Amino acid sequence: MGDENSFRIALIGLVVVQTLFSFGYIKRSGAASTILRRRNEPRYITIPLVSSYLGYCVGALAYLINPNWMAWSQISIGAWIRWIGFAALIVGTAIILWGLRALGTNLTFVPATKDDHVLITSGPYRWVRHPLYTALMVQVAGLGLLTANWFVAMTGGLTCLFLVLRIGSHVDWIDGHPRRGQGAATTAYPGVFGGEGTQP
Repeated sequence: MGDENSFRIALIGLVVVQTLFSFGYIKRSGAASTILRRRNEPRYITIPLVSSYLGYCVGALAYLINPNWMAWSQISIGAWIRWIGFAALIVGTAIILWGLRALGTNLTFVPATKDDHVLITSGPYRWVRHPLYTALMVQVAGLGLLTANWFVAMTGGLTCLFLVLRIGSHVDWIDGHPRRGQGAATTAYPGVFGGEGTQP
């Protein structure tokens, strides 16, 4: 693990930047109050989604603290490929922060809308229906490469899979919104990479 510290330090720096900026957006939106709100999605999505995401976070955290703890699932890939993964993480972080800024007070942690919810058609939501989910997928790929770890990549991949399944719970509200199609994205893949702007 000759260059492992370089990868760790780069990742720690990016995590700190994303956390600091995200905290400000989350605090202003009051999104923390929606964590315990009843989820409008079936348990066969919620339970594996939360479980896979926890596994992803634990694996990433273990790597950050001590890469040796995750050596059992590490794979051998070139350093330049791992740095490409870091570049993907930067892109994902930039999209997340851009999306959070565009969402403003509309941010929630569960598939739900607030009483004063509005359809977001600015920022990345003009081109992508769910930029935060899309950004997470980019980050999952990037972290899997940067850590060179199949467990991180697998749990992250499962998280993305269940996020895609969850997306349907947003669609009804979007399709019935009076601003549907007015300046919002209407591109290729409905739900993730295209469709009218919404959240997340």
